[in-house]
Amino acid sequence: MNKQVIINMFAQGLMFAVNLCISFFLVPYITKTIGVEAYGFVGLANDFVGYAQIITIALNSMAARFITIKIHENNIEEANKYYSSVILANLIISVFLFIIGLVFVIFMDKFINIPTNLILDVKILFSLMFANFIISILTSTFSVATFCTNKLYLTSIKTIFSQIIRVVVLFLAFLLFKPSVYYVGLAALISTAYLGYCNYRYSKSLTPELKISKALFSVKHLLTLLASGIWNTISKISNILSNGLDLLITNIFIGSTSMGIISIAKTIPNTILNAFGSICSVFTPELTINYAKKDYEAMKKQLLSAIKVIGIISSIPITILFVYGKDFYSLWVPTQNANLLFWLTCVVACELSISMPLEPLWNIFTVTNKVKNSSLFLLMNSVLTIIITLILLFLTKGVMPRMFIIVGVTVIFSIIRSLTFLPMYGAKCINLKLTTFYKNIIKNLITIILAVLLSLGLKQIIGINSWLTLIIGAILTSIICLVLSSLLITTKSDRQNFKNYLALKLERIKK
Repeated sequence: MNKQVIINMFAQGLMFAVNLCISFFLVPYITKTIGVEAYGFVGLANDFVGYAQIITIALNSMAARFITIKIHENNIEEANKYYSSVILANLIISVFLFIIGLVFVIFMDKFINIPTNLILDVKILFSLMFANFIISILTSTFSVATFCTNKLYLTSIKTIFSQIIRVVVLFLAFLLFKPSVYYVGLAALISTAYLGYCNYRYSKSLTPELKISKALFSVKHLLTLLASGIWNTISKISNILSNGLDLLITNIFIGSTSMGIISIAKTIPNTILNAFGSICSVFTPELTINYAKKDYEAMKKQLLSAIKVIGIISSIPITILFVYGKDFYSLWVPTQNANLLFWLTCVVACELSISMPLEPLWNIFTVTNKVKNSSLFLLMNSVLTIIITLILLFLTKGVMPRMFIIVGVTVIFSIIRSLTFLPMYGAKCINLKLTTFYKNIIKNLITIILAVLLSLGLKQIIGINSWLTLIIGAILTSIICLVLSSLLITTKSDRQNFKNYLALKLERIKK
């Protein structure tokens, strides 16, 4: 990996740490002051924003790719046509979404179960979350500047600042006013507005050649983006069917309290998944640039390297979840059922153990513009997930069994996807053997299993009874994961290259 990718990864990792800290303090505070039901609606509001993204993803998901390729082909006029067309189209879509969102918020208590005392607060929360979404649409195209110049770390740094602003707003709101769930939406709105402005400034400084002009608006270029992006829309629908309906289905079939419990149980796994999705995105600019240069060999090397790196890093939080999950929940949200939260989280973590190292493969479908087959497979996988989930819910009684069905069926189908289609089709897209990535899957699983067994023995020695002992245990488990990963996941050549890299850095420092 080159220096730019390492910097981008570090920035994304730092952003993950900040988001994790926010969740760490926010979740117990909201559940304590407002209730677990209220926190469930925060997750549900985010899910509804995900539903709304279906309308925009076909247009925006491929914009960075096409603009970046045209810039690196020195075809600035074509790049500007894509740039202007997307921004102006997003403006029109935003007006349309504003009207839909307004109507939904007014009548939302007719569609979902909301406790009477929370109706007004939940409506305000959803209003602010939709407003936040519209701002993100209007400013999303500006982020292409850091993408096409391979300087994603700049956006990551500003994202960290935006999250700090979010924390400050939340802290002041809860400190100065009566606690309410909609403060989460207000903080998100202000944070997104700041980040959008920063990306706008970057677009001016990093890519001054990109201009917004009505004269450059092109239906033809929009259709080109839609033709490629429509498959990403199908992928988004598939993701919603398999993952994004969990809280809504729980709300309808079980109730708002169970929805809040599942929302808490998925908070840390989802934070990990989103974080590593962001970390994996740092490889996309260079992959796209190499694809524009038709340097396929460089793409293969970078992708294989990325899978190893993600596998090594991801084994740490996953192992910690398996070993210390129950202790963590007992300390984090002492008013909730720690055992139930732990086992729900373990179910989700089983999927992460297999899918996480392969996250970089999702980028290759977009870079090579081969998203059709992946989207169709995801749709089939997700339709089966939702059908089987609903059938089992109708056949099952009891709150806890239904909760595990909602979470578990999704995980089972995700594991099937990660063991079959993703590694095989990912390999095919870059002309590798279909079995190329299975070695990485097996090595990562063995690493996690051994790390869990060793850490469970270590846990008996430490005796987890406080935050201090939990932190000590997590640190020692992290060391175990790194040692095992260095022995099982990396090759002798990888270790030698890393030693040479460190030696070179030390030599430069001495000078």
